Amino acid sequence: MKVQSRITIANNDIYNTNNPHRRRNRPDGKRNNRSPRLNHQPAPNPRPHPLLTRSPSSPKSQALLKLFTDRQSSVSSSTITPTSSPITLIQGTPENPTPIFASHPDISALYLVTVPPGDEAQAIPLIDAAIAHKIPHIVFSSVDRGGDERSWTNPTPVPHFAAKHRVEVYLRDKTRGTQTRWTILRPAGFMDNYRAEAGVMGSVMGGLWATMPAGGRKMQLVSARDIGLFAARALIEGPGTEEEGGGWGGRALGLAGDEIGFDEAEEVFERVVGQRMPRTWGVVGRGVRWAFEDAGRSMEWFEEEGYKADVAMLRGMEPRLQTWETWLRESSGWVKDDEE
Repeated sequence: MKVQSRITIANNDIYNTNNPHRRRNRPDGKRNNRSPRLNHQPAPNPRPHPLLTRSPSSPKSQALLKLFTDRQSSVSSSTITPTSSPITLIQGTPENPTPIFASHPDISALYLVTVPPGDEAQAIPLIDAAIAHKIPHIVFSSVDRGGDERSWTNPTPVPHFAAKHRVEVYLRDKTRGTQTRWTILRPAGFMDNYRAEAGVMGSVMGGLWATMPAGGRKMQLVSARDIGLFAARALIEGPGTEEEGGGWGGRALGLAGDEIGFDEAEEVFERVVGQRMPRTWGVVGRGVRWAFEDAGRSMEWFEEEGYKADVAMLRGMEPRLQTWETWLRESSGWVKDDEE
């Protein structure tokens, strides 16, 4: 029997996971649209998942292998060996994806995350190959550009936002009339830029945020965990069909869990963490805006227009959606378990 799989391309690395979740029909014959639980523990000794990466021997690939092996060890009494690890690493590149699909004909969905400055170079070959191999579902992680509807017509002056807009339009238009359906997730700013382990980069991000005028436009933020929750739902629940409707096919959705100004974010950080939020001197933040076009245009756009995801609607879809405060407590690395 053919086992369906999903392939994920993220940060130039490619991961492919077998699909243990399939929506079932209810006894009355109707589709069960209830959202699956996404915080379940992995079953002991699951079927190994092939993960495709540019370099299986790279430190990041090996760290990922160790992470999954360690997690499997925590839920299984059996000893984990290289042959019993829940994942295997396979080499591949997004710029030359045809061999990936040719050697893995069971792929049923693709989750695509690109990184600047090569968004289009990474995405377009994969989209073309996925359509050619009749992959049923492509989920693309893009960026919100002013709301679900406005994002379609608003590339913005920010270079990497505009590149993701071009990928969105290409994906939508290229799949028209094919067996491939698309979903686009559009995250706002990343809470995870301010993780404890972010170090100097986290301080720079804090310094940039602090350059926004006090009392001005607030910043929408979303956690990486919550992006994963929505991506998992799109992949597990599937695209549906054009004839029957339902599912995630043909849907573009902005993602944010909170909307907060820098002064409030700093106050919450100090109250929850017990220290001031790291940030560079103001002159450094302003210097970064001046020296780096992408950073400068991003901050100008945040001040003038900004992200406009529908946070209330999203929380109705996913009650676990993290606010800035809950992210600090649960996922930031700033608050240790024995301090909570």
